[in-house]
Amino acid sequence: MKKMKMNVKIIASLLAITVIAVAIGLIGIGNLRKINRDDTAMYEKMTVPLTELLYISAPFQQVRLTMRDILDAKTADEMQTAMTAFQELSQEITQYSDKFEKTTLNDEERQLFGNFKETRTAYRTVLLRVIEFKKAGRTAEARTALTPFAAGE
Repeated sequence: MKKMKMNVKIIASLLAITVIAVAIGLIGIGNLRKINRDDTAMYEKMTVPLTELLYISAPFQQVRLTMRDILDAKTADEMQTAMTAFQELSQEITQYSDKFEKTTLNDEERQLFGNFKETRTAYRTVLLRVIEFKKAGRTAEARTALTPFAAGE
């Protein structure tokens, strides 16, 4: 390499540096694409389902208030309004539960969500019994049936 002219040495060095820079750039671009793909997957599989849970949680709490309205209803119109709200909220919970169920990732999440669905079914059975008691004019029994859930048991 001592016998090569100086301009050839400079050009060869610049070409070597260019090849190294291109390789580093290609590796960086590949990693950026992988990061973008993983970020999109994380958003779709983790962040979006959180909004579904929010859309389940809010109506679930509103059902509790609606049950209070059903128990406190003094007229048939008040009872019917509360019943309509109860049915709409139940449908909303079911709709967003179905959406959330499609997005769950792992076995633990599926198991936890299965527990939620089982508990919701049992809770809904109690709520429907409370409504039947109220319709039959047995408000005291309706309140008693709902008390364990109000106390968090």
